[in-house]
Amino acid sequence: MYVAKKAGRHELYLKILLEDLGRYDEALQYISSLEPSQAGVTVKEYGKILIEHKSVETIEILMRLCTEDGDSAKRESSSGAYLSMLPSPVDFLNIFMHHPQSLMDFLEKYTDQIKDPPAQIEINNTLLELYLSNDLNFPSISQASNGIDLSLRAKSGAPRKSKAESNGKLIANHKDTNKEKDSTERREKGLCLLKSAWPSDLENPLYDVDLAIILCEMNGFKKGLLYLYEKMKLYKEVIACYMQAHDHEGLIACCKRLGDSGKGGDPSLWADLLKYFGELGEDCSKEVKEVLTYIERDDILPPIIVLQTLSRNPCLTLSVIKDYIARKLEQESKLIEEDRRN
Repeated sequence: MYVAKKAGRHELYLKILLEDLGRYDEALQYISSLEPSQAGVTVKEYGKILIEHKSVETIEILMRLCTEDGDSAKRESSSGAYLSMLPSPVDFLNIFMHHPQSLMDFLEKYTDQIKDPPAQIEINNTLLELYLSNDLNFPSISQASNGIDLSLRAKSGAPRKSKAESNGKLIANHKDTNKEKDSTERREKGLCLLKSAWPSDLENPLYDVDLAIILCEMNGFKKGLLYLYEKMKLYKEVIACYMQAHDHEGLIACCKRLGDSGKGGDPSLWADLLKYFGELGEDCSKEVKEVLTYIERDDILPPIIVLQTLSRNPCLTLSVIKDYIARKLEQESKLIEEDRRN
């Protein structure tokens, strides 16, 4: 070991410290003493075992490497020009293969300190997958395109199960509760990131929007999906989400907001709603009456189309549209009378 250190054989010296002796603190101190470029190489090589045993301390080293905190950083500026020369957190993702919580901690710490980093989109993509997934796992979807060998998971095996998993139903229920709480907290972070990384002055978000939609769909994250669809002005997809959830109250409220042409909305959404209720096959008289109010107000559909559409629902009676038809007939009579006078 002394010979390896004296000869500058960093990899061999660390291999002995970590794999043979398990002296993790000493290894971390040694890595901290190396030049940044060499420290980065050694962390990539031995980062998995360091994260396993000393995650907090390893993340501190990564932060020094990826930011301007290190001694070697007699930095001329904190602008992107210098940041682009520093290692990116993306370069070290592979060492967190079995420790997604530590990966999330590292990326959150990095983004809190460094604003507008060169790899912002890749970092946000990774965080989104960590936040939005039902189970906190390594973000394989967002990283598949980054050249990370996902087969390493199979080679190394799954993380060892804790003893608590076999200690009875009470502990299992407690774990389920904690898991649900963790998932809720992560999704709240995910929704915040979806919004904050797509400010109003940007045409496109600082993340892969297609990936974000896939993650929301895969994990049943309705709030995120609705936000993305609305931001992209895909209003028909927005109301389709409410239709699929059978959320009639939310559906009508959504159309009031997105179907107002005076505010840049799409009035044709009301026609889509009428078609939906016409094919629903259940009594939705209250909803239909409200929808007809807006269809009549903005003159979206002729009465004959309204009648044909609603006739498909056997659970709707004539009383639902009686007042609407009466008003329309009265309007037509007035128009005919005016034409005669002219």
